[in-house]
Amino acid sequence: MIYENMNDLVQKVETICFPRYANIKVYEKCKEKKIDLDNPQTYSEKIRYIMLHSRDNKAMSLCADKYGVRKYLERRKLGFLLNELYGVYNRFEEIDFHLLPDRFVLKCAHGSNYNMICTDKSKFDVKEAKVNIKKWQRENYGYKTGEYFYCRIRPRIICEKYLEDDDGELLDYKIHCFDGEPKFIQVDFDRNTGKAHTRNFYDTGWKEIPVSVLYPRNRERKLERPKHLEQMLTYARLLSKGFPMVRVDFYYVNGNIIFGELTFAHGCGLEKITPGKYDKLWGKWIPLPETGGI
Repeated sequence: MIYENMNDLVQKVETICFPRYANIKVYEKCKEKKIDLDNPQTYSEKIRYIMLHSRDNKAMSLCADKYGVRKYLERRKLGFLLNELYGVYNRFEEIDFHLLPDRFVLKCAHGSNYNMICTDKSKFDVKEAKVNIKKWQRENYGYKTGEYFYCRIRPRIICEKYLEDDDGELLDYKIHCFDGEPKFIQVDFDRNTGKAHTRNFYDTGWKEIPVSVLYPRNRERKLERPKHLEQMLTYARLLSKGFPMVRVDFYYVNGNIIFGELTFAHGCGLEKITPGKYDKLWGKWIPLPETGGI
């Protein structure tokens, strides 16, 4: 394991050996306020609570696994929503780039934002991809972020079809579900484009919610209600059943619904929510799981 500096090593030790202490320390540093893990009330506090008590949750581990979640969708009879899979690999050296199409996406299965996107294979830097992916595979994402359900996931690599709609854009509809019921939908704009990243929220009737979470609202973008929104909500109910809170992501490509991922700790509970009343409202929707304590 390679550490960038001593602070990285100290944080890893704290997260593994003193998870409650590390959870509180990170929250209070980022949010600049106290957290009550004994009686969490807000959305942000309850996410941190769930993170802390998820070490032995096998269902969450399966569904957070970018490869394993495919089994979960198949069990729910929703395998038809899965993106095309080109391959799954234990080591980078197993990837035969000659067999891959001109555009594809490489992902590490055991964490978040471990992605390499190729839009033109002739210009794809294989050496850079190798360095990045090998680095990601050495990391234990669960200990790194305090999302312990990631600790059980094998650091495999998957290769999937590159997605894009006819307008050259790819929007994903992040449906936040509480106790198996969709409550609101998040759509991000201009991620990784060099433009200002913005984010809008809508209720399940597609009325915009006047809230910002980490990024500002996009007041100019009037996004039309997806034609198949009700189908997305139905699928989200099926996939979120049994979990206190989970974000179900779908891509909507030229009228087709394609599953993205399941996220159990949106922003690790650290993103600023404005106005704060939504932090309290959303927190009321999360039933706390029974735990044995940590």
